[in-house]
Amino acid sequence: MPEAPNWIITEITKNWPALKKLFVHLAFFVAGAVSVLFLYEKFILPGKDAEMSSLRQEKEKLQTDLQREDRENDNLRNQNALLQSSHDEKSFPLKKRAQILAKQIDDFANQIHWPPTDMVLRSQQYNEWSDRFAPRVQVMLKQLDELGQHSDFFETNNYGYLLMNYAPDEVKQLKSVASELNRLADKLPDVESP
Repeated sequence: MPEAPNWIITEITKNWPALKKLFVHLAFFVAGAVSVLFLYEKFILPGKDAEMSSLRQEKEKLQTDLQREDRENDNLRNQNALLQSSHDEKSFPLKKRAQILAKQIDDFANQIHWPPTDMVLRSQQYNEWSDRFAPRVQVMLKQLDELGQHSDFFETNNYGYLLMNYAPDEVKQLKSVASELNRLADKLPDVESP
């Protein structure tokens, strides 16, 4: 056994120039690897991190823009629906709308009983007239007047407060309103609905 280390030493000394080159090459390889890692860490990684950060910000901006565009699209859809319904209302012939309103008022007049016995029902009927019919009659009269269908009847009668006066002839007055609307509508030309 004591000879084994001598043998190793002899081999090392005999091959020393080749081992010396190996150690030099190994040192250059390690130094190169360390240099590449150093350069990668100091110059490439920060650039990649900045690029990733920039891409992240751009992605967030695109998501925000997309959400804004979605909200704007929803608003435009809602506006389009409102305009479409308004257009449909306008394109539905005024004559037909006036006749429908007159029929609804006539049906409403048939539901009223005199003398009023139930004041709660009476209040509900007044609310129905003032909320459902009176504003529509006002708009209808304006639209009819714009087409040259003027009514002296509506100027001389206070149709907006028909149900407030508790008069026994209010059913007759409501029927007169319906009849006058029909009379004005009949003067309009027939137009086919779209």
